[in-house]
Amino acid sequence: MRTLVILTSCVLLATVSLGDAEPAGTPAAPAVTPAPAPAPQGAIDLSSYTLTFFDEFEGTTFDQSKWDTPIHVRQGDSLWVPSLTTVTDGAVHLEARRSGDPVLRYHCGAIRTRTDYITMF
Repeated sequence: MRTLVILTSCVLLATVSLGDAEPAGTPAAPAVTPAPAPAPQGAIDLSSYTLTFFDEFEGTTFDQSKWDTPIHVRQGDSLWVPSLTTVTDGAVHLEARRSGDPVLRYHCGAIRTRTDYITMF
């Protein structure tokens, strides 16, 4: 039997509040053009798949058996901060802020699965 992993009703929203504007002379970020939507496909028969992982993100807290909100240094100049990751209205909200620290310039919310979900085909 094949395995299918689905996160249902999961919408990741990022609230970015970077505080003060960048110093004068800082180059602007390049404009990003979204990729075109893929062409519609026919209905997918899921009857031969088994759902192995899902989360509806109901309530106001994470299911601690599934999710970890670690304190972790990432990308060289950012720090994952648990208080910047919240759940409301069936969605995960990740916030990013300028920290004022000259080394870890940004604090941001992040989640990761508590355990690895490895599937075999």
